[in-house]
Amino acid sequence: MSNNSKLWAIVPAAGVGRRVGGDIPKQYLDLHGRPLIAWTLKRLLELDELQQVTIAISAEDNYWSDLDIQNDQRIQATLGGKERCDSVLNGLESLKDQAADTDWVLVHDAARPCVRISDIRRLISVAQEENNGAILAVPVRDTMKKSNDTMR
Repeated sequence: MSNNSKLWAIVPAAGVGRRVGGDIPKQYLDLHGRPLIAWTLKRLLELDELQQVTIAISAEDNYWSDLDIQNDQRIQATLGGKERCDSVLNGLESLKDQAADTDWVLVHDAARPCVRISDIRRLISVAQEENNGAILAVPVRDTMKKSNDTMR
């Protein structure tokens, strides 16, 4: 990060996880005794240079207020939107009085706790080098197969 740029994060978390199914939204599914979203936020907060994580949650969210991590001073909640892009926009709107035009904003999915800090740091470096946005992704394999219980 340059000396005068700050780093912010937006975590869209207003989804209900229709494709996953189940009784609760995907981001609140249990992983080793904690909801996915708690692991994701814990990972992002490992970035000392991160000013704030803005989490965009649904107005109907009945789970967020029960999480201990929501009490962290660097986490702020805002209202999410109908689609992921609406949640990101709401997150950006909530930062407009805090972030400068020269600051950087990460957007990271609530249900992706396995991101490596080293990969995030490399992403930030590339984005700043190019003075442009960047997307963290991995190449897909040449061949992908779909399986079920009888076919492996």
